[in-house]
Amino acid sequence: MKTSTNRLILTLLIATSLQSLLAQPVTISLDKVNGIDSLFKAAYPSAGPGGVLLVAQNGMPIFKKAYGMASMELGVPMNTDHRLGIGSMSKQFCAVAILMLQDEGKLNIKDDIRKYFPGYNTHGKNITLEQLLSHTSGIPSYTEQHGFDALVKRAAPISRLVEFFETPALIFEPGSNWSYSNSGYVLAALVVEKLSGMLFNEFLQKRIFDPLNMNETSLGSGFAIPNRSGEYAQVPKGMMNMETTYDWYWAYGAGQIVSTVNDMLKWDEALYSGKLLKASTVNLAHQSYILDNGKPANYGLGWAVGELRGRKLIQHGGAIGGFRSGGYRIPDDHVYIVMLTNTASSNTIKLGNGVLSILYDIKPLKENDKLKVDGKEASGVYESVNLGLRLQGNFTEKPAFLTLRADSGKLTLQRTGTPVTKLVAAGADSLFDPSNPWVLMKLIRDGNGKVSGISPISLIPTYAPIRFNRKLSDQVPDIKKVLPYDSAAWYKFSGIYEDEFGRRDIMSIKNKTLVMRNEDTGEETVLEQTGAFQFRYMGVDEELIFNMAKDGSATGFSTYNGTRDIIMRKVVDKYGKGL
Repeated sequence: MKTSTNRLILTLLIATSLQSLLAQPVTISLDKVNGIDSLFKAAYPSAGPGGVLLVAQNGMPIFKKAYGMASMELGVPMNTDHRLGIGSMSKQFCAVAILMLQDEGKLNIKDDIRKYFPGYNTHGKNITLEQLLSHTSGIPSYTEQHGFDALVKRAAPISRLVEFFETPALIFEPGSNWSYSNSGYVLAALVVEKLSGMLFNEFLQKRIFDPLNMNETSLGSGFAIPNRSGEYAQVPKGMMNMETTYDWYWAYGAGQIVSTVNDMLKWDEALYSGKLLKASTVNLAHQSYILDNGKPANYGLGWAVGELRGRKLIQHGGAIGGFRSGGYRIPDDHVYIVMLTNTASSNTIKLGNGVLSILYDIKPLKENDKLKVDGKEASGVYESVNLGLRLQGNFTEKPAFLTLRADSGKLTLQRTGTPVTKLVAAGADSLFDPSNPWVLMKLIRDGNGKVSGISPISLIPTYAPIRFNRKLSDQVPDIKKVLPYDSAAWYKFSGIYEDEFGRRDIMSIKNKTLVMRNEDTGEETVLEQTGAFQFRYMGVDEELIFNMAKDGSATGFSTYNGTRDIIMRKVVDKYGKGL
């Protein structure tokens, strides 16, 4: 009995010591700051588009620095006061606006949305405001729907946008699953307007921006905004200015805010002070929604929610046009990290993982050379339930697949419509892509010890519940043989092809290969012939099939890229003649 008591005391002492250790705020040393600085210098060379980073603790900037150029055309370097689009980090502002109205007794997040929009087509289901904000409504995200390519380029009434996404069926029963949906935030912004009697931008200005002295923050528009940086994307033709490639209206409620790192720190501090919301309401926003199956969605109301080194990690990223962003708050340490960039080529998720790994001493995955994964056991075809933050059903009713191949001891993974990814072993049944050492691909076994699926698991928490991609077959399809160069046969495929939204691809023979070049970006793709009228994109699991006329000429082609069917019509033949 005495031994058991001593063990219990020892256990409690260890637990108390661990809790005390975890409670110690992280120390942001000079070495850590230098490591972060080196990371961003490498990501944003001085002569290219850039970004701004701020790391703060207890409301005070520890490190703040600008990198690269704000304007490539004018040769203006980025500075820490430049305004940039924050993309989907705007969602937290929309969520807070809804929660402010709840604190004032004007709504309840458990309300059915038909209370505010009686005519909205919920397809007979109950959808709550909470489900809109937590991406659990089942409403497809309009930005991934067929036809959005044309919608994004022109202004239209918000009612037109709502009609666009309310017509398709829900992709799951509300509350049963998670799929990132910009559509929910358009509806949430309309609720704010209806209950406040103000336009959404007026509410944000009067109730949030002005009280917090966020003087450099506004909604993006086609009008000039003082001190706003340019926005770019690196394409084969060179650096592409993205300002004219979209209209800001479509991001209404979901991603329309332009801000600075200084103003974003004011915003983060306001969540501690009670200026906007009760402390209990902030906690509500930062708690994960629990799905009907009892599992966490790892997303609250406007923020993704997870755990890092025993601490709560609250985060969100953003993308609009050429802007990319990322914001991370760790309340236990009163730490806030925000990065804003003006290049679509920036991977702010990897950069964010890099910053957090430096601050919290998290080691990336490393290859275990001594461990060999049984390729025969792992190889096969798996379902692909999602692409990024969206379920496959948001894109199309068609399935997509993950093919895991073992060849001469080497493993590769390839999704329908994407290039091959090399995989190496990190541990037993654990694989990862060396170019992204923060995500583990875990082989899942059934009760009989057989590989039944694969799940990606992030070392640093991210959005969404952990997905399980079920194994469909142990058999891996053969890779089709590539036919030899045949200029006479290929010549009939040459010409200009156009889709229904005006995108054009130029097909031509170049260096004894059939090449497809995008007219806007200059991006070139080599095609490999696998049949009389069948080709595939080199290195990509995507087949292209030409449609042929009776006279043997090509009239168009079709392909499925894993998210949608693409149909291209030939509009100019090989001689430059319009069709």
